[in-house]
Amino acid sequence: MTSNMLNANSAVYGDIPNYGEKYLSPDFVKACNDRVFITARTGDELIILSKDKIQRRVALGGHPSGVAISKDGKIAYVSIAHPDGKLLKINTVNGKIIANVPAGHMPRAVELSPNGKVVYVANQFENIIRAFDAKSLKEIGKGNAIRDPFSIAITPDNTKILVANQL
Repeated sequence: MTSNMLNANSAVYGDIPNYGEKYLSPDFVKACNDRVFITARTGDELIILSKDKIQRRVALGGHPSGVAISKDGKIAYVSIAHPDGKLLKINTVNGKIIANVPAGHMPRAVELSPNGKVVYVANQFENIIRAFDAKSLKEIGKGNAIRDPFSIAITPDNTKILVANQL
């Protein structure tokens, strides 16, 4: 056995081998004003670009699974995929995490309502869409989805939430 062989006890989520390398794995991309926000799934970061240069890297403490940006670009909402998932509220100006709240099992597909008041998160394996107050991140409601909600879109008039299911 060589030193490059995997340690059977070293894994991500208990079933994905840990290869001992750090990859960024860009996943979600959102643009706002003159900046681009990119989640790095295995890098556990939010990367903020401005004028084609890295402006800021925010360590998230877990694998991001969705991102939404306020209209002014000053706040990012990022879900962290985990059985005890989180929703983070991040000040994109200074890179500080303002709030960190429970968001259910494996949250993903973060979307901010057009009026900027509600953050929606899909819980793929719970078949639920959760709603959080954008200011406080207090959970204010939830509703059932058919099966494996994977992506969310909100109509511009803020009257409907459209959900795409993986299965």
